[in-house]
Amino acid sequence: MKDWDELRKQGKTTYVIKYGVLFWGLLSAVIWSLAMHYFQPTDPDWIRPLVAVIVFPAIGCYVGLVTWRKKEIEYQQREGETEDRTSG
Repeated sequence: MKDWDELRKQGKTTYVIKYGVLFWGLLSAVIWSLAMHYFQPTDPDWIRPLVAVIVFPAIGCYVGLVTWRKKEIEYQQREGETEDRTSG
């Protein structure tokens, strides 16, 4: 949980942009574009990567928000357990 302490200090927006949009979104866009180019080539070649660079980061924003919420819930539960141990 120490890693989460550091990440949450940066804030939700930074987390969503860094890990949702940039990491998940752009990485997925590149992988999907390369796979589609290899398995189903089309003309013109630039349309799929352009669509992927728009769609996947948008989905990545959602992924980042969901991941943030999940980690925050886990963090709050652990913090609650820690408080219960110290007060009881």
